[in-house]
Amino acid sequence: MSNDYQRQVIDFYALRHDYDNDFTEARALKLVNYLYLQKSQSVLDVATGTGFIAVAIAPKVKSVIGVDFTPEMIARAEKKLEALNIENIDLINADIAAIDFAESSFDLITCSLAIALFPDIPQVLAKWYQWLKKGGSVAFSCNNLESHFLPLISGVCRETYGFELPNLHTPIATPEKCHQLLENAGFTNISVNVEQLGRYLPLETAKNFWYGQYFYPQHNPFDRLSAGEIATLVNNYRREIEKNATDQGVWQDATTFFITASKT
Repeated sequence: MSNDYQRQVIDFYALRHDYDNDFTEARALKLVNYLYLQKSQSVLDVATGTGFIAVAIAPKVKSVIGVDFTPEMIARAEKKLEALNIENIDLINADIAAIDFAESSFDLITCSLAIALFPDIPQVLAKWYQWLKKGGSVAFSCNNLESHFLPLISGVCRETYGFELPNLHTPIATPEKCHQLLENAGFTNISVNVEQLGRYLPLETAKNFWYGQYFYPQHNPFDRLSAGEIATLVNNYRREIEKNATDQGVWQDATTFFITASKT
């Protein structure tokens, strides 16, 4: 992960002061429904954020290590652990790509809605496979290409400046792609469950959903745009959003894949 790209992601999540809300928590905890938890398990929670998954599963397992590279997220997670008096979670503020856990360290590895941020997903899955014990499992969630107004944002970029917007979710944008990536990494018993977590947003909320931030590790077209050009994109996005408003609000797709697999 390049330093510039990593810094963009860290800065974005550092400023997410509203991250701990009911919707974000409920969306993350959907993954827990697909976990088989036992008191003997050692768990790694990748991109733990403020600890939604780690806190939820801690009473049901032996231990959890939560890793996240955003210091502000880890600080908020630490406050949760202190307030809840949870003692079997260890938090690490680090880039997971820079950590080398020993082989066969974990019974379960989880990652809620963050795997798309990794520039090399096959490499990530290969490391997770190595870190799992035989019989261990991996569980993660991700979105498709249509989620979170991405088609609308892409259309605005195309119409305004004539470039195609690369999409972080492309490698995992279908159940078939997720299945193939896991199979290539050596996993078996692969299951991909699809849920629609979309919702109607009030028009003003939808208009303010996107401020021109965009992540892509290589050749990000936004890197060559000025602040004024990005502001133009945001204004055009807001005009397009208004065209999608209904009496219920603006529909925001959030097609989510919940994936589990085993190391046999």
